Amino acid sequence: KGFKETGKKYPGIDYAFIATTAYHPRWFMHYQHMNIPEAVKGFKELGAKYFIPTQWGTFHLGSEPAGFPGLELKRFIQTQDIDPSLFKIMDIGEILKISPSNGRF
Repeated sequence: KGFKETGKKYPGIDYAFIATTAYHPRWFMHYQHMNIPEAVKGFKELGAKYFIPTQWGTFHLGSEPAGFPGLELKRFIQTQDIDPSLFKIMDIGEILKISPSNGRF
């Protein structure tokens, strides 16, 4: 909730850092955490240029295996009409240099 309103209030967002973790079991975790389709929907509603998933390699809070959210996000992108270059799914420990001036990696 609130992604569309935030995008309207703050247009031109370059990077959306969206949590993609701890969403299984869904019956329990849906109150606290978005699953992959919900996170991508939020990204689209926000209108940001790039999606950077966060927290998926940080703590084991849900029942999904380590690294699963990153893989599930990649699979979901492939099944949708979405440009995969809009998503930067980093490896655990990877450092990503971003430039706020031109909105590029």
